[in-house]
Amino acid sequence: MKNKLLTATVFSVVTFSAQAQQKPGIIKGTAPAALNGVTIMLIRDDGGLRTSYVDTAVIRDGKFELKDTTQQPFSGMISAVLRRPGQLPLPGYRRIFLKPGDVTVISQPEIKSDKNSMEGAVITGSDYTKQQDELLAALAPSEIKLQELRTSHRRLSSKDSVAFRASSDRLMAEIAVQDSIKKAFIQSHPDYYVSLFTFSRMLGSRVNDIAQAKADFARFTPALKKSDLGQRIMTLIGQSARINVGQQAPRFSAPDKDGNELSLASFKGKYLLLDFWASWCGPCRHENPTVLKAYERFKDKNFDILAVSLDRPNGKEAWLKAIKDDGLPWHHIAELAGFAGSIPKMYMVNAIPTNFLIDPTGKIIAMNLRGEALEQALEKFLK
Repeated sequence: MKNKLLTATVFSVVTFSAQAQQKPGIIKGTAPAALNGVTIMLIRDDGGLRTSYVDTAVIRDGKFELKDTTQQPFSGMISAVLRRPGQLPLPGYRRIFLKPGDVTVISQPEIKSDKNSMEGAVITGSDYTKQQDELLAALAPSEIKLQELRTSHRRLSSKDSVAFRASSDRLMAEIAVQDSIKKAFIQSHPDYYVSLFTFSRMLGSRVNDIAQAKADFARFTPALKKSDLGQRIMTLIGQSARINVGQQAPRFSAPDKDGNELSLASFKGKYLLLDFWASWCGPCRHENPTVLKAYERFKDKNFDILAVSLDRPNGKEAWLKAIKDDGLPWHHIAELAGFAGSIPKMYMVNAIPTNFLIDPTGKIIAMNLRGEALEQALEKFLK
């Protein structure tokens, strides 16, 4: 009987909307006695970048209960971990999208022994989860391909620059495919909360194309635009507009390699690439040869580079070593505070590599120039 339970998944979820929308979401479940002692977890997944445990429960007497007190709709996972003596834990999960006040009933979860233990879980009655399932189904073929590309990419060494770059290009191309699928889904479902949620994730922590973001946001229904998430998106677009093409680059100063203060103002009158990077950032280090090539070509044409390191408090030695190892002859500064530094916060930098091209008057004229795009932009402005 136990072996049978371990090889088949029967997992159904029914969600009922509670009247008081700000009451904690409650997830009540029943399970076969054979699963007593298995831990069930409710996990919040912030775009794959961060995960946090909302609640956990152990199945006892065939029952468990989880509570969601986040007070905001969120995408997450119901997860179970089966631990057997002498073997590795068998994790499994089922994606779910919850909102405050939902009461979700889970019945008869069973754990597979050979793969994702909850991949066959069925969730009914939850509108947001149904919307999310539609999007995940559209993404599924691309997601399979993307996972295969990531697996092969991890086997490569960054020292094999040709193969590594080719693999990186294939990864980026497939990510672009996924973005196009998400955009099509959003356009087809402007009344879905999951569409607004996906749009928010695609915007990230700073909006680059303000006009496009405003046009895309305008397509959502009035109710979604007035929602808490909709209002946060409007605020983000407004804040991003102040650190964007056509705006003056905020001024700052920080210690250089020798401990001397170096300011942005000291580069006035030059075209300047303000480049955010770190010694621990693989993509940044991979991009350095391209930046170096552009620097050597344009350094005598009123062009300079100021690199802002996002290395952490204990990272000075690694920062200086990376500058030497990569042969980076331009100007370098570091607050050694990671993303918590005043300069990345000022420029809304929450991911690296990120760069800004600034003209002689101190105005931002281009952003996020990578690969050939950097030299093309410099050719355009440094005629």
